[in-house]
Amino acid sequence: MGSLKNEEEMEPIEGESSKDAVLYVNGIRRVLPDGLAHLTLLEYLRDIGLTGTKLGCGEGGCGACTIMVSHYNEVLKKYVHYAVNACLAPLYSVEGMHIITVEGVGNRKTGLHPVQFTEMQAMPLRSGMLCVNGSRESQSSLIYKRLCLLDKLSRTLQHESLARSHGSQCGFCTPGFIMSMYALLRSSELPPTEEQIEECLAGNLCRCTGYRPIIDAFQVFAKTDDAFYTNTSSSDLQSGDFLCPSTGKPCSCKSKSLNGAETCKKSTANENKYEPVSYSEVDGSTYTDKELIFPPELLLRKLTPLYLNGFGGLKWFRPLKIQHLLELKAKFPDAKLVVGNTEVGIEMRLKRIQYKVLISVAHVPELNVLHVKDDGLEIGAAVRLTELLQMFRKVVNERAAHETSSCKAFIEQIKWFAGTQIKNVACVGGNICTASPISDLNPLWMAAGAKFQIIDCKGNIRTIMAENFFLGYRKVDLTSGEILLSIFLPWTRPFEYVKEFKQAHRRDDDIAIVNAGMRVFLEEKGEDLVVSDALIVYGGVAPLSLSAVKTKEFIIGKNWDQELLQGALKFLETDIFLKEDAPGGMVEFRKSLTLSFFFKFFLWVSQQICMKKSTGIPLSYLSATQPFQRPSIMGNQDYEIRKHGTSVGSPEIHLSSRLQVTGEAEYADDTPMPSSGLHAALVLSRKPHAKILSIDDSEAKSSPGFAGIFLAKDVPGDNHIGPITHDEELFATQYVTCVGQVIGVVAADTHENAKLAAAKVVIEYEELPAILSIQEAVDAKSFHPNSEKCLKKGDVDLCFQSGQCDKIIDGEVHVGGQEHFYLEPQSSLVWTMDSGSEVHMISSTQAPQKHQKYVAQVLGLPMSKVVCKTKRIGGGFGGKETRSAFIAAAASVPSYLLNRSVKLTLDRDVDMMITGQRHTFLGKYKVGFTKEGRLLALDLEIYNNAGNSLDLSLAVLERAMFHSDNVYEIPNIRILGRVCFTNFPSHTAFRGFGGPQGMLIAENWIQKIAVELNKNPEEIREINFQGEGSILHYSQQLQYCTLGQLWNELKLSSDLLRAREDAKQFNLQNRWKKRGVAMVPTKFGISFTTKFMNQIKLILPHLFLWVIKCNAILHNEVDVSLVKKLVMGIGCGADNPLPSMVARLLLHHIMVVAPLVEMMANCHGPGVAVGAGALVHVYTDGTVLVTHGGVEMGQGLHTKVAQVAASAFNIPLSSVFISETSTDKVLRYCKLELDITAVSVTLELSVGCSCMEFDCSVQIKSSIWHGPCVCDFSFLLCSVLGVGRLKLHMEDGLMQDVPNTSPTAASASSDLYGAAVLDACEQIKARMEPVALKHNFSSFAELAGACYMQRIDLSAHGFYITPDIGFDWTTCKGNPFNYYTYGAAFAEVEIDTLTGDFHTRTANIILDLGYSINPAIDVGQIEGAFIQGLGWVAMEELKWGDAAHKWIPPGCLYTSGPGSYKIPSMNDVPFKFSVSLLKGHPNVKAIHSSKAVGEPPFFLASAVFFAIKDAIIAARAEVGHHEWFPLSNPATPERIRMACLDEFSSRFIDSDFRPKLSV
Repeated sequence: MGSLKNEEEMEPIEGESSKDAVLYVNGIRRVLPDGLAHLTLLEYLRDIGLTGTKLGCGEGGCGACTIMVSHYNEVLKKYVHYAVNACLAPLYSVEGMHIITVEGVGNRKTGLHPVQFTEMQAMPLRSGMLCVNGSRESQSSLIYKRLCLLDKLSRTLQHESLARSHGSQCGFCTPGFIMSMYALLRSSELPPTEEQIEECLAGNLCRCTGYRPIIDAFQVFAKTDDAFYTNTSSSDLQSGDFLCPSTGKPCSCKSKSLNGAETCKKSTANENKYEPVSYSEVDGSTYTDKELIFPPELLLRKLTPLYLNGFGGLKWFRPLKIQHLLELKAKFPDAKLVVGNTEVGIEMRLKRIQYKVLISVAHVPELNVLHVKDDGLEIGAAVRLTELLQMFRKVVNERAAHETSSCKAFIEQIKWFAGTQIKNVACVGGNICTASPISDLNPLWMAAGAKFQIIDCKGNIRTIMAENFFLGYRKVDLTSGEILLSIFLPWTRPFEYVKEFKQAHRRDDDIAIVNAGMRVFLEEKGEDLVVSDALIVYGGVAPLSLSAVKTKEFIIGKNWDQELLQGALKFLETDIFLKEDAPGGMVEFRKSLTLSFFFKFFLWVSQQICMKKSTGIPLSYLSATQPFQRPSIMGNQDYEIRKHGTSVGSPEIHLSSRLQVTGEAEYADDTPMPSSGLHAALVLSRKPHAKILSIDDSEAKSSPGFAGIFLAKDVPGDNHIGPITHDEELFATQYVTCVGQVIGVVAADTHENAKLAAAKVVIEYEELPAILSIQEAVDAKSFHPNSEKCLKKGDVDLCFQSGQCDKIIDGEVHVGGQEHFYLEPQSSLVWTMDSGSEVHMISSTQAPQKHQKYVAQVLGLPMSKVVCKTKRIGGGFGGKETRSAFIAAAASVPSYLLNRSVKLTLDRDVDMMITGQRHTFLGKYKVGFTKEGRLLALDLEIYNNAGNSLDLSLAVLERAMFHSDNVYEIPNIRILGRVCFTNFPSHTAFRGFGGPQGMLIAENWIQKIAVELNKNPEEIREINFQGEGSILHYSQQLQYCTLGQLWNELKLSSDLLRAREDAKQFNLQNRWKKRGVAMVPTKFGISFTTKFMNQIKLILPHLFLWVIKCNAILHNEVDVSLVKKLVMGIGCGADNPLPSMVARLLLHHIMVVAPLVEMMANCHGPGVAVGAGALVHVYTDGTVLVTHGGVEMGQGLHTKVAQVAASAFNIPLSSVFISETSTDKVLRYCKLELDITAVSVTLELSVGCSCMEFDCSVQIKSSIWHGPCVCDFSFLLCSVLGVGRLKLHMEDGLMQDVPNTSPTAASASSDLYGAAVLDACEQIKARMEPVALKHNFSSFAELAGACYMQRIDLSAHGFYITPDIGFDWTTCKGNPFNYYTYGAAFAEVEIDTLTGDFHTRTANIILDLGYSINPAIDVGQIEGAFIQGLGWVAMEELKWGDAAHKWIPPGCLYTSGPGSYKIPSMNDVPFKFSVSLLKGHPNVKAIHSSKAVGEPPFFLASAVFFAIKDAIIAARAEVGHHEWFPLSNPATPERIRMACLDEFSSRFIDSDFRPKLSV
């Protein structure tokens, strides 16, 4: 906490300063050479091997690159520590400072810092309760153990914190959170408050956890009970005592350990107990409370001016005096002045603007003044926003309240201005002079009457009012020889009021849609208050911060009353003018905000003066003036623990968490590059649909560091790729069909040089018509071939025509898309071996085998010579299943041809542009029902936007069709689905895989039925629930249905009726704020729903029907050449019963229809027998190595699999290690079936493996082939396939199991790989059992050693195949799913009807997960999925250049980074966030009675969406609108506000207005 004493006692010493540019990093001195001015601090840190600091976005928007900067502040005379975004900080800007990265905080060798470890393990805080076998215990006792044993509050609780709370899943964002919290603790003299902790983390994003465990982890550092910290120390504790954090006294609330015997059922599978041998990672206990102090050398150094250089002639200056700065400005009039580089850095990196001279003014004393004067506050232009905020808070506490009205407004505006890392370095002057039209502060400077002091190169100073400083778009009243010196903010007077306003897509760290600063000065004239002066300024409505001059003139001299209000509103309509095609769109919303803000200002001022004067404002109006005050988040988890063996069922921490919190966990981009390695950048199309006329690469070839450019003509193998159909080109040849389509790849010596060279490639196009929406595709009949699907149940037409339906409704639902926004961008490192005869790669992918396949295909290599490895990925969510493969393929071309290592890592904006998102959908429904609300018939047309290639879009559509009933019994259903071809990048898998879209459409018509019948939606839902034995519209029968029980439990725990009544009473008492509640169920089918199958039926005269089924399980296509070889072989066999003529005819037909095979017509048969493989090795020291085909991407797959292995062998979890996923370790599974009337041959073989021998299985189910023919067939297949051995099985029955590395997706990975590992473990245990029975071994290690001595194989290959599933689209019958995960969620929200702002007050979730393998990980998955789903339904809007957004170039993605695309932040977590797991319902269809968890909770966030709609219904009722209205997702502030019809919005829209959405 704070600076160490030895730091505080040290004073800077005058002395000789070094001429070297010196930087300390984690206590190590480093000299910075000249020539690095172009580098950011992040690039430098990663270049020297400190890869714990991550590159997430490159624009300071995600916090993954957070580090701590320490330096001595000459003004404050003390050390300061603060967090910054390393991705924006120029390297030379931190010269003379000490940089601490996550590696410098703690590591596994020296010990974890408490901040790191608590994030891994601790469970929920404060009111949180955990139910263990029916008993409840305080959650705080589970968190604070470390706090009580260490020194009071201090630093000794840091590294440990994040890991113990399960606050790290994929781990990519984790170092950033660690460093933000660490910097806060180092900079705080007193324990921080909970509010300060949440504020310090506002600049960090997480896509996995849902934030709750991160908040809980760090709240242990918040000061709650002074006595606990001041009167108790670790020396007061008796051995074994535990201090309760609530009282600060010893207690026994921790006695019921989660791992204790009384809370867990003993395993019946393993009765033999061996003394465990645990190989534990460092657990934080060895942390020695050492902090890196400020290096003494930096105290001895006198700060000196800097003049350094960078790439491309860039010059960097650091003046220390104002005169030196003015001289530089005179010499370089176009130079950019920087302090934090938060704007210039983005311009140079993302907008590719090249500035030749940068002058750092951070150390010029005259620009850093911060003086409190009698008449106001003087603020230097280089003062950082954090310093300014602290000063404002100080003067508010010290000065009279009437003087600080403007200061209070600035405090509120700066709070939401940006993340803490940005505010720590961004300066006041930079924000002013940038003159952004959406600046949050400039309207306030203007409204508050601030004055700007400007100095020229000769030292002359002039003063200008802020109101007159801004001239146009990013133009200010500064000549080339002038700079902004300071700002003077006057104190406000009695009856002078200043107020800020801002509405953004997200409350935290977001740019404004519209903002405003307003000031009014009132004078008493008799009984009236008359406006003496005023200023109303808006941002976001013009090219500059705009003053409403006519409105100002109107209100001056008027009484402050309703007449003034109405008149001002009319003037504002003409004062603020926005064209229909204004940049930024949302014209109607922005116009309405201008009126809403003034109305709020009027109410607020009236409230301020109501103590003295009567204003006649109704009490129900006053809530509109109340600022948003977020309470501390309260999280509850309720679950039982069902222990099975040593580990299964226990809430263990993520196996990689200790590596993640220390930054030691390696990701693809962290892999060191050899000195000869190259970086690659893609050459991308800039047109949505065009013919390529020419490609000019001459300028690119002369670019610095250029190593090569590679186009389609350079591809060694096949340029056509695709996961199902090969309908994509790796590099476009003649035509481009979307913006962002890859045309080529450039290799260069650095990442920046590669991007620079790629940007220089000139492509000439002939533009062609583009299809840019689903509706345009439907109108043009633009569909992907063979993509129409239909499901039927009953007779829909008859039901509609028979009169059974009391009511029939119809409508349309537009479902928005969603960006994956995994924190780790797409990345692949490819290198060759043996002079290019082998290719290896490390990739960030969910499907390593797809990378292997794509690379082998484009290089023309056998798959056995291509290896892909994946250790872990920083989030995937489906976005790295198929769309990552072409990245690796593109990088492989230069690597193979140049025989050099090549790394291709996408920038965030490119990643978002080219890799696809969640599919948008259009649903057209017609529903018939009774007057009671019982459903009778559903006729649904459903379309999804696939983009320019098929990818997985057909499978996504199919799952949407399967889930279009959600949980409702519908006797008659007809669903028609089509996959639309559009000129957008191909959309792909995303958590839920189409299921959420189908269910959201269903819940929309459920809600409309409720409106039609004037009932609550929950009533309609409940009376239509499916139940045990229900037959679904695809013929599957429900078994073990727990929907009714969990729904009733949720109703009880949420007290639905009371919550609805409370919301009703709140709405009656508040006109401008409304609350809504909703409760939504879900049923999510578990299994992959994709079977890539072709059925080619040939009827040959006088012969019999031949059916060849070419099955590639999951996403693995069958090699057509293999089919040809096999058929040729069969036809030529001496004892083969098939006539050679027939074989030749068959071969000919296959060759004719080969294109159909490639296109995989009718290929999506859901519910295939999905398989998974695993290898398990037991070592003589008792440890176990497991390798399986799944990828760890934060979902805890490796942890759960390790728990299965640990329990199987009855050993500690720490004795199990999960190896990386690699295609040379686990085999792929491919199946080929030949059905010949009575002859049925099934060939299963492993392909694409680097092993020399294949273990193939052939099973012959007919008596036709006997004796010699079997041997001949065996020999034939061996020779055709080139394998060394072949296993033949003559018995009837099921096929033999072989390994399979399926993509890690569909929520089924734990089911598949856990079962495969268990299979391998059981094999080994069976071999060990005879030895174990003969001796009494004291440990598993002794048993393993004895088995080894007796030459027992301690290695096994396990396999699992999902049984009894399959679906036939021709008959529309089958069982596509193995089982279902049921769930329900309750949500309560509050909306601001004037602005569209909302917050979630309560979210209560219950899920049936059977007996959880790891309830802590499952709870984390539920919370993470819910918050991600909340983003989909309420926040995250993709804006494409289409007919709805004509201000965006056609086909371009506007929302291509965290600056414009907003995922939920910590501020969006529900105030009360509860998760419960249904108890007592084991799942008989999965390993250890568990259920899949990754995708099912996602849709439950729709409860928030429908609660928002419920609140809007209440708002519309205020003005007499009771009819149903459409609300598309996401329910952004624009959609919420424009649906809340009132006197302000009605000036711009009518009642059926629908904001535009890219669909």
